[in-house]
Amino acid sequence: MFYRKYNDIMNWKWTSLLTVLGDLDGTLSQSYTVHNKAELSSLLDNEEFAKASKIQLVEVMMDKFDAPRALMAQAELSGKTNKYVADEGTLEGVSIVTKD
Repeated sequence: MFYRKYNDIMNWKWTSLLTVLGDLDGTLSQSYTVHNKAELSSLLDNEEFAKASKIQLVEVMMDKFDAPRALMAQAELSGKTNKYVADEGTLEGVSIVTKD
C-alpha cells in the first residue's frame, strides 16, 4: 500500500459547500454525511432523498485505505508504470523503444 501526503483531503466542512456556492438559507440544497455502508444504504433508500427535489451532496467518510478492488488494481498498475518511467524503459522485463 502506497501513501502519499498529496492524497490527504483537507479537513473542512464539505457539507457546507453548497452554502458557499450560494444556497445561503438551505432552500435549494441538502447535504448529508454518512460514515458506513449501512448509513449510505439507508440514505439511498430514503424516499425524500430519492425525490431529488433539490441539489444534494453526500459526504462519505471512509477509512484512509478503504478502496474498491478495481481502484486498488489500478493503483498497483499505475505504480508499475511509474516505476517504468523512473527506470527509463523497463517494465517487468519489457523494453520500450522511443524515438528521439
